[in-house]
Amino acid sequence: KGKNYNASGNNGYPEISTKGVRLVFPKDSQYYDEPFTMTVKASRSDGSIYLMPKPKSGNGNLGTVASGEKVTILAEKNGYYFFQTADGRYGWNGEKWFK
Repeated sequence: KGKNYNASGNNGYPEISTKGVRLVFPKDSQYYDEPFTMTVKASRSDGSIYLMPKPKSGNGNLGTVASGEKVTILAEKNGYYFFQTADGRYGWNGEKWFK
């Protein structure tokens, strides 16, 4: 699904958020030609960020990613990055939570 990756679902991880929202993959035009690596900055008190199913808040989550974890940034939409974790999970979160 997408220009750079042929993902099938969410690599065995949940595709439906805690609020019943399905993971949304970006349109081909939103993918970067060259994906790049960034490090997660904590946003929650437990030192993690959510894997969000869509590029906007209020849709529940697909899990969390720890602060300090490196992720691959694949696409961007409206100030949100679509990324893949080292263990193969996909999700969205705001650009400000990556460095």
